[in-house]
Amino acid sequence: HHLPKVLRTMKTFAWIKSMAKRTVKLSVRYVSSHRQPPLPLSDYAGQDILTVGSGFMSDICLVEGKHEMPCPFDNCPEQPGQHHVYGYIIITTAAHVVFDDDEAKNTTVEFFYDNPNDRSNVRTARGVKVGAVSVEGDFCELLCVTHDRQVLDSIEEKMHFKEDKSVTLLRDEVRISCSYFQDYIRTPHFYVECRKKDDIACPLEG
Repeated sequence: HHLPKVLRTMKTFAWIKSMAKRTVKLSVRYVSSHRQPPLPLSDYAGQDILTVGSGFMSDICLVEGKHEMPCPFDNCPEQPGQHHVYGYIIITTAAHVVFDDDEAKNTTVEFFYDNPNDRSNVRTARGVKVGAVSVEGDFCELLCVTHDRQVLDSIEEKMHFKEDKSVTLLRDEVRISCSYFQDYIRTPHFYVECRKKDDIACPLEG
């Protein structure tokens, strides 16, 4: 009963469940020296400060058709010498959470962070760079990788990413005012859809 009656449908429920599975926790350990107003934390630009935000997994992008690639990190703390990582895992978040490549490289992504008292199912990845960003739209596309292939497999399996088509409801159904959601859900992926104060596509029946 937290949603308007027009949205109390099984399609809406399926879409929310799909987005919940894709939601991730982002821990950013550095504030970019290039941050400027109106972005928050611009007063702390260039400092090592931990900030926490959220986002959602929007895709897995293969590099030259492969899951693996050479590790992009200099003096990688996780494994010495030349080695491979797996991804890219693409995370959609807000520009006020991750602003540029400097912040991306200092970002840890946690998947399946559902219970703060039980981290047994949590899987992690590390930010590499920003694929796209809009300060005006408060939108960022973060590319991240993992050193453990099983993590990538677990993400695909647990999220049923290849088979889960419920997110397409956003594109296929009737458009309604974005304001229906803003009073109920405060995670960045809704702001991404609403970043230009447009309508958001959402199911109305079925």
